[in-house]
Amino acid sequence: MATSSSLPFLFLSTLLAATIAVLLQSPVSHANPEMFFQACLSHAPVSVTEALYTPDNSSFSDILNLHIHNKRFNRPTTPKPVTIITALNESHVQAAVTCAKASHLQLRIRSGGHDYEGFSFVSDVPFVLLDMYNLNSIDVDIQNGVALVEAGATLGQLYYKVAKTSPVHAVAAGVCTNLGTGGHFSGGGYGNLMRKYGLSVDNIIDAKIVDANGRILDRKSMGEDLFWAIRGGGGASFGVILSWTIKLVEVPPLVTVFKVNRTLEQGATDIVYKWQHVAPNLDRDLFIRLQLQVHHNTVQVSFIGEFLGRIDRLLNLMKECFPELGLQQSDCFELPWVNSTLFFADYPIGTPAEQLLFQAKNPAQIYFKSKSDYVKNVISKQGLESIWKKFIESEVIVMQWNPYGGIMWEIPASATPFPHRAGNLFKIQYYQTWVQDGEDATNRNLNVSRSMHDFMSPFVSKAPREAFLNYRDRDIGAAPSIGPASVEAGRIYGLQYFRENFDRLVQVKTRVDPNNFFRYEQMFSPVLILTWILFISILRLAAIQNSHNDQENRASSNGEKQSPTTAIEIEPSKTESMEQVQKWIISEMGFESSSCFVEWNVKAPLEVIYEEGEEQEAENGNIIGVIQRDPSLSRFYPELDSDSSSSEIWLEDEEEREGLIEIALDDGCKKKDKKREMEFHFDEENLIEIDISPMRYRELSGEGEVFTGEISCH
Repeated sequence: MATSSSLPFLFLSTLLAATIAVLLQSPVSHANPEMFFQACLSHAPVSVTEALYTPDNSSFSDILNLHIHNKRFNRPTTPKPVTIITALNESHVQAAVTCAKASHLQLRIRSGGHDYEGFSFVSDVPFVLLDMYNLNSIDVDIQNGVALVEAGATLGQLYYKVAKTSPVHAVAAGVCTNLGTGGHFSGGGYGNLMRKYGLSVDNIIDAKIVDANGRILDRKSMGEDLFWAIRGGGGASFGVILSWTIKLVEVPPLVTVFKVNRTLEQGATDIVYKWQHVAPNLDRDLFIRLQLQVHHNTVQVSFIGEFLGRIDRLLNLMKECFPELGLQQSDCFELPWVNSTLFFADYPIGTPAEQLLFQAKNPAQIYFKSKSDYVKNVISKQGLESIWKKFIESEVIVMQWNPYGGIMWEIPASATPFPHRAGNLFKIQYYQTWVQDGEDATNRNLNVSRSMHDFMSPFVSKAPREAFLNYRDRDIGAAPSIGPASVEAGRIYGLQYFRENFDRLVQVKTRVDPNNFFRYEQMFSPVLILTWILFISILRLAAIQNSHNDQENRASSNGEKQSPTTAIEIEPSKTESMEQVQKWIISEMGFESSSCFVEWNVKAPLEVIYEEGEEQEAENGNIIGVIQRDPSLSRFYPELDSDSSSSEIWLEDEEEREGLIEIALDDGCKKKDKKREMEFHFDEENLIEIDISPMRYRELSGEGEVFTGEISCH
């Protein structure tokens, strides 16, 4: 039985469906989709007139341009929508979805207009623009520590409303204050608080969405799969985000911010090199972003920081962990958290919080292009110097390096569609602006951006080269605006944005929008029904084969002839399943996955010894092999060659085949030294390279657990 709250929607939906059924029999039908769309809206149960703008309306261009922040998508040749609907209520959104679908018009959804490639408001086929900026209400519930925010509200509006309600609460979100929450949150939403509290999507506890059938769904009615998908997978593939319910996070009454500039001549290379080791491992209350730009024919690096505490504690921490920066008290400013958001938005100290409510009324006057990368290994000083040389040649690019670590290394990669968690040292944004009009200027600048991005290939993630969804980049792949779009074509960009989460996102898309109504150039394409059946069949066959392999290996362990085995011992992070670890180990050892099997033993305690005083050196003569360091754990291996991604440790007695290796561990701030004992056993090959990227030392408790086992390969 329908609940009382659902009756109004059922009534309106029934009326609208009946209207569409009549219109489908009318002469206008789909011969003229625009006329059909207008006729459909005119018969909607709730009037849309006051929210409707067509090209004949004198305000059409002003409304269209109001939230275009990149002049690349505001030129005379840029395709324009046939209609703009500036929704004033949820019923307007439902009408826009239902009528656009019935008239075979594409629907593009804009909340803040910061889509880097303009996908939210530009299409090569006739389309309707649903602009959400009027749906901007914010309800803060301090008692329960949550805020309900509509999709059209900006981050600035949200920050201001929260701060006015409580000076010791904040929102884990971005630094660009005029971003719309609809798109920002659905793509991940990162900011200065991410090392302590994670991304925006890690704090979303509910949402409302209009699906392809025009239904309004909350978390309970949409189901956990769809709720998972819209928190980092981009809402525009699945529906129209109406609102979010987000947990608030706690901050002190005053936080400390600073900005310190260093040039190459002032030792920036050494400081940046040390920053790579330190920034991801610092206290979670401290976030230090790098902003790099060419200044007077040299590279200037700005170290821009936010600390959730007072100046005196920050200076002690920096003296202990990062003295190379030379942070002084005069560099630091204490202010309420809400004012720190203005500092990071490049407003001067003392700017009133009301500035967060400002929204530009004029069209954008700049062109820009952005790209992204993730860095998993510390870049050597030689590598940095080569980057500086290329960077100076580019002149116009700005790079931002944002550190990871903290809780970002602990949240599983599969917890949300946003997969860039453990193993990443920092994220890079490349940002290039220009003001010259014309195709020649645009092509020249785009080529400079692509050239810099190509140059960085050796230093960033690989297979796939990962990218951040909210920094849309058409260069990594795009689907057509109309016509068939295959899952495999989408995989080209999908794996870079979502890695192993891509397939699950496709499954959700197939279930909730099988006809692909919500589409844009970097969408998820639904699987065709026959392909879907084949896909499920393959999964089942794979499960049967795995079961068969398990039986064979158990038989082998019961006395049948066995292949050489290698003992392994790792501590997986929370982001890795044992299956992922097994797959990874087999790959790193250079075997075909079908020829190897890992049998895990029972869990064993990890022995960790804390010692005060000087660093402990790794004892030479214990083991033969190569251990490839995970850059996220580089602080644990200070005795190893810091310019190398691996370090050899060898046996004096080559006949020794098993035993213990003792490795010194250093926490980066030299608060305490640690030693770790690890079992080893090598086969006839003597030299094996083992990547330890799944390992994560649990520094808070000083305890952890390791998994031991044997890997055998045929």
